[in-house]
Amino acid sequence: MIPPFKSLILMILLIYLIPPNTVFSQGTNEKSFFKSRNFGSYFLAEKYASITKIGLGFMIVFPDYDIDAAQRKIVSVEEPVLGSQIPICLHSAPKHKIALSLPLSFAVWFDYTQVSTAPILNTDYRFALLELNYSYKFNCSVINNIGFRFIPFFHESTHVGDELVVSKLKDTLPVARINVSYEIYKFAILVNDPYGEIIKNHSFRVGAKLLWNKNKGYYTVDPLEKSINVKIRPSKRWIEPYFQYQY
Repeated sequence: MIPPFKSLILMILLIYLIPPNTVFSQGTNEKSFFKSRNFGSYFLAEKYASITKIGLGFMIVFPDYDIDAAQRKIVSVEEPVLGSQIPICLHSAPKHKIALSLPLSFAVWFDYTQVSTAPILNTDYRFALLELNYSYKFNCSVINNIGFRFIPFFHESTHVGDELVVSKLKDTLPVARINVSYEIYKFAILVNDPYGEIIKNHSFRVGAKLLWNKNKGYYTVDPLEKSINVKIRPSKRWIEPYFQYQY
């Protein structure tokens, strides 16, 4: 397995050191720095995309997430996400496109209708050292293009809100503070990228997330912060495949 640092070096060499004529088809080639790409975008409904958005919805209130004594059944929740894909380099040709960027995002999920404190239920942090996106166009009506995404090192962590933890401890409920924090590498294949245009288009993406440290897993538990009555199953799965569709 190639270490993350060496993977980054290989990706940078792909963009900067290989002569354009050996990578791109003949025609006009353009190399730009700090210019956002118009391809390889995250799907609009992707929950943890590195884009800025606000999610509003309703959920059934499980006791784990409710600090209200009234025992509400359904509540409205909000999740603002502050995300960005900081562009580094973009190389375009008639049929090929390659881009390097730095994706990062921060999300807060909270119960904003709760009267006393509107508690934060969860916070998420995500960032990558580098992201590579590649796309190739076809002269075909069925498959317009095919793309590839590779992220050699991506960190994700999530934390339960302090008000929620304090509330459960106050009620003497058996709780445990689990540190969900892990590093993964990601790859995906995209078919029929809309290239940022508002058109009728069927897009498909299939990919996987793989843990760098299989022995560590996705989370750890501090024995000093775990009740004797709480049993935490160890994290064993090390790969997460996924499939996405967008119209």
